[in-house]
Order: sequence, then structure tokens, then C-alpha cells
Amino acid sequence: MAQILVPTQSYEEWRRLLARPDRQWKSGFSAMTLARSWDEAHGFPPEVDAILRSSEFLWLVIDRTDGSVCLKHPGFDPDLRITADLSTFYNAWLGRITLVDARRRGAVRIEGDRALERNFPEMLRWSPMARAVRTAVLDGLPTAVGLGVERRH
Repeated sequence: MAQILVPTQSYEEWRRLLARPDRQWKSGFSAMTLARSWDEAHGFPPEVDAILRSSEFLWLVIDRTDGSVCLKHPGFDPDLRITADLSTFYNAWLGRITLVDARRRGAVRIEGDRALERNFPEMLRWSPMARAVRTAVLDGLPTAVGLGVERRH
């Protein structure tokens, strides 16, 4: 599945991206509320942050075609254990840092099956902007301010 980034200036612009704006764009529990939350947040919206902080662990379940984040144990033992704070993981996903650099600094620890450990960076679907952000970082250009969310234990 291709990922497409559509930059917007404000949450109101999200409306045009909906299949059925007349049904999906209403105050309350809708696309409008989600768009407003992301637009007004500095980092993760409080609702998303509360969910992410409600669990000591997050599980990434990845197969050859898809991946998902689980807040509860998925029911089987993990092949890899990754220890990192959300801010580091977000910055790697976005392209501001590499997992190699984060591991070298001790900000990310990966343990488990050696082959999976080596191939882990290729298993993830990085941000569509990661290549451009990484180039800007290497060229010394400014990038957007990072999230201030950390999950250190």
C-alpha cells in the first residue's frame, strides 16, 4: 500500500480528504475532532498520549505485508525486544536520526534473533518524508521541532 503525504495549513483542510464529509465532519467523535486534536497538539494529542502511556510496553506486530501497534500482549513471544523512548523512535521514523546512530548512542536497544536484529530497519515502513528529512539533516538544514514525548522506565 502506498503512503501519500498531503500537507495542510490547518485542520479544516482535512475535510476535503474525506470520502463522505457530510457524515464524517461533525463536532464530537469524528474526523473533525481527530484533525483538530492533531493540529492543536504540541507533540501527541492528549488523547493519543494517554493511550500510549497506559501501557508499559507497546508491541509492533510485523509480517511481510503489514504491521500494527498493540497496546496489550499479542499472545505470543516476541522475536525481538526493542527498548527505546517514543521520541527517539518517532525521530527515527521521520528520518531525523538513524536507528544505527540511536543504537550507537544507547538510545535504542535491540535484542533477540540476530538475523532479525540486523534486518529490523528494513522491516519498518518509514515516513514518506524520511528521505527528505534525512537529507536536510545531513545538509545542516533546519527540520521541524521534534516531539517531547518520552517513555523511559
